[in-house]
Amino acid sequence: MSKDSNRPRSSSADKMVGVPMQTLSGEGHVTLVDYIGSDASVVRGARCSYGESNKTFQEDERLIRFLMRHAHTSPFEQVSFVFRLRLPLFLSFEFTRCRPSKYQIIWPHEDIDFWIPDSIERSSIEPCYNQIKQLLYSARNADKDSNIYFSILPGTVFIELIWQIDLHNMLYFIQRRREINLPELKEYIDCILLALKSVAPCCYSAFTDYVLEGKLLKEADVRSLADQIKSLDGDLIMQEAKKVGMSQGETQEFLTKIKRFTSNA
Repeated sequence: MSKDSNRPRSSSADKMVGVPMQTLSGEGHVTLVDYIGSDASVVRGARCSYGESNKTFQEDERLIRFLMRHAHTSPFEQVSFVFRLRLPLFLSFEFTRCRPSKYQIIWPHEDIDFWIPDSIERSSIEPCYNQIKQLLYSARNADKDSNIYFSILPGTVFIELIWQIDLHNMLYFIQRRREINLPELKEYIDCILLALKSVAPCCYSAFTDYVLEGKLLKEADVRSLADQIKSLDGDLIMQEAKKVGMSQGETQEFLTKIKRFTSNA
């Protein structure tokens, strides 16, 4: 990346580019290959329609939190990421079936490795994997098309994946994939979150607060909250909101929600 570029940059993300983040006890990794944009790109994308600029960092952060809170999408599409992942084939399906992303699979041609979970006795499965390796090596040495033999590879074979995605769709990907009870996938998601935190820390913070840690309420929950909130003093609510770091805009929205809850209860 050219240092003379005028595009928004992050010094912490620049240090992360090209540095593998280890997964699966060091057998796999996630590498941030490149990124375009930052928090400033999201803010610029949101404000371009009405021409405002030269805002303070606090104002930009509040805007990003507003955009995340109200589920805006297009401003977050101004940021994009390119990752290189080394992972078992079966995990790669979680990334490649994310339709908005672009990807390229790099199949192993020299060293062929397989991931063996800790719950499986290595001695019981390694002989089978060694036979598959010998078959592929023999095909390559005989100048045969080794691609034909890739069809017999098990889902635990390690491949490399070049994966490109914009921030909006990456946030949706993270939200949905974290719901899958698969510890191996979570290791890769955690690495991607670290890259997000370096590239766009305000977006990471807002995403964590409103999406990853936020909760949806059903009607019965709303009615229960409304009954409890009726007895609370308005000033006390304002004080508690400030204690937990809510901005003035967040607090006003919260109070508006409370009035709506109590009126519908």
